[in-house]
Amino acid sequence: MNNFENNYLLGVKSYREGNYENAIYYFEKAMSVLKSAGLPKEFERDSMETGYCNLGNAKKEVSDFGGAIECYKIVLNSNPGRAEYERLYLNLAECCFEIDSPASMETAIKYLNICTSYYPNNVAAFMNKGIAYIKLNDLYNGRKALESAKALGNKDAERFINDFC
Repeated sequence: MNNFENNYLLGVKSYREGNYENAIYYFEKAMSVLKSAGLPKEFERDSMETGYCNLGNAKKEVSDFGGAIECYKIVLNSNPGRAEYERLYLNLAECCFEIDSPASMETAIKYLNICTSYYPNNVAAFMNKGIAYIKLNDLYNGRKALESAKALGNKDAERFINDFC
């Protein structure tokens, strides 16, 4: 077993045990040696994406929202339309909402726009996008996003439109 595999598996074990600080330590070590692990190119890419996804999840668990966002961005920029990553866009947006700054709202919107381009029926992405726009006082785009959520069946969207737009 190489250093990448060993560190990665220790990260997974730590995460499953709820020891997120150790998980972060081992996932970071695994990512630092990934390029030198000698893995086939496609396996290296999948390992990088999975590793940074798990690292982001562990960072989110310890409220390192900025660190989690950076990890999620690496994964989503690598393979934005991968079906398994639809939820990752929402994880990234949740971290942005935790930070709750104009820059984090812009980041949320950027990635939620990508999400809705690949997954046009993702109601939560449209709702979150609408809320992020409202937080930036862009009521026009907030309304548009919330109307999309409403058209997809979200019952809260109408209330948000009436209350904030």
